[in-house]
Amino acid sequence: MMKPGADALFVRTHIVIMRSLTLAALVMMLTAVKALGAPAPPAKMPPYRLSRNDMTVLATTACTARYGVKEHQIKAWRSQRDNNRSVQAHVECTAHRTYPEFDAYHTANCELTTQWNCDRGETRIRGTAETQKIDIGLGGHDPNVAYQLVNKIAAYRWKTGDAFIDTHDVRCDLTKGPSKELLNVTCKDQKLRISYWCPQSSCPRIFSVNGFFVPADAGGL
Repeated sequence: MMKPGADALFVRTHIVIMRSLTLAALVMMLTAVKALGAPAPPAKMPPYRLSRNDMTVLATTACTARYGVKEHQIKAWRSQRDNNRSVQAHVECTAHRTYPEFDAYHTANCELTTQWNCDRGETRIRGTAETQKIDIGLGGHDPNVAYQLVNKIAAYRWKTGDAFIDTHDVRCDLTKGPSKELLNVTCKDQKLRISYWCPQSSCPRIFSVNGFFVPADAGGL
């Protein structure tokens, strides 16, 4: 039988070893994901040539009527539904608000049946820091909070020294987590869960990566 002091030392040593193994497994998993790359994109949709009237309707519906701005670009294609008879379009508007470090702009997805109909779309922010391009879907979150959070994620380095995401072209989307303390951040093929409940580390912290738990002492941002 172990003495009380020896038993406590054994428990602490076991915890340290398990944390190291967990982090090592996580780093190996991330390396494998980077090697495989993102999933192959779906087959290219047949392009659709928009008329001048189509362009005007889409720009007015998605951009001008909502924010009083013009379109930045519109891409249209024939959908695979209904034997390619359905036409869909993605509208990206010019910036409707400018912040010190980034611009906010609106995007919408539209479909042509008997007439053009667009969804509510989303607000995104876009900025450039030196050679780094950042584009973030807010998911209803505060633009400044989202910008600072994604910047911290882009600057984060594992103990191996590896960057978590592509630091030259950072494109992420924020969505609500299962509780008010948790936030989901998806950056290309990486899915993070961020926690704002951090009793044992700095806040916010990376709670999990692609479903793998990150030890509290390794995930502080």
